[in-house]
Amino acid sequence: MAAVDRRRTAAARVKEAQAARDELRAALTKVGISLPALRIDGPSLGGDEPCPLLDLGRCPPEVARRLAAVIRRRGRTAPAKRPPDHEPVGEREVGRLVRDETSGRTGLLMAVVDYADPAQCPPYPRRVERLAFVRPEHGGREWTARPDRVRVLAQDGGGADVPSGGGALAGGRRTEAEA
Repeated sequence: MAAVDRRRTAAARVKEAQAARDELRAALTKVGISLPALRIDGPSLGGDEPCPLLDLGRCPPEVARRLAAVIRRRGRTAPAKRPPDHEPVGEREVGRLVRDETSGRTGLLMAVVDYADPAQCPPYPRRVERLAFVRPEHGGREWTARPDRVRVLAQDGGGADVPSGGGALAGGRRTEAEA
């Protein structure tokens, strides 16, 4: 990687850390919590490839308890994760037409791999996650999705995409009987 590219990447990482700090500060302020020492950790900016970390700073026990209460409250109100009503896609479905249930987009399944993001900062271990790589059927920018949120589509007799195994029609298309 050229020095110019490294500097651009480093600057982007610092900007991302600054945005995360500002987002956290705004969210805490909204619930009445202030962490005055919230900042970007200086030593994490060193080296050729900085990996900026946020320093939440020190706070009195009362602020820590209020923060814990907000987190607990949010934990109780978080929506329960619903198990998928189908099996996650795998290598055997590569090349098939699929629907990403998170975004609602359809495309061709290109790969399902254990992926470690090369942009994650060393020396911290890279998190490996299973991802489905999908691209638009008629070309375009590929995207990733969790394999359990991707459903294989089958063609019905009328040409409409129907989720494999029946169910609601995909991509907003309807058969004449439903219209």
